[in-house]
Amino acid sequence: MKIEVKSNNSLYITLNDHTYYIDDSTGEQIVDKWKSEDFSNTNLNNKKISKYFNQKVTLPFHKDWNYLMEAVAGMKDRGIKINITPDIQDMYKRVLDKIN
Repeated sequence: MKIEVKSNNSLYITLNDHTYYIDDSTGEQIVDKWKSEDFSNTNLNNKKISKYFNQKVTLPFHKDWNYLMEAVAGMKDRGIKINITPDIQDMYKRVLDKIN
């Protein structure tokens, strides 16, 4: 078991072949779970997005529509336009494409 505390309000727990994400930083009580093998690439991509916006905490952009839309709005403020679609995975890839 591996526990990675990200802040006083969020953490990742890796147990067997799954990663659990718990976050109450926004008062929304976010709990998410995914296969750990998918996590390392996703975590690196989320870190890229967080770094792009100078955020100290890596947010789960790949799973949270509100965080992802904040990133899209931040890119718009920087003059980068991203067409919004209803598919979160598509939007996630569009944001990453613009950052890379």
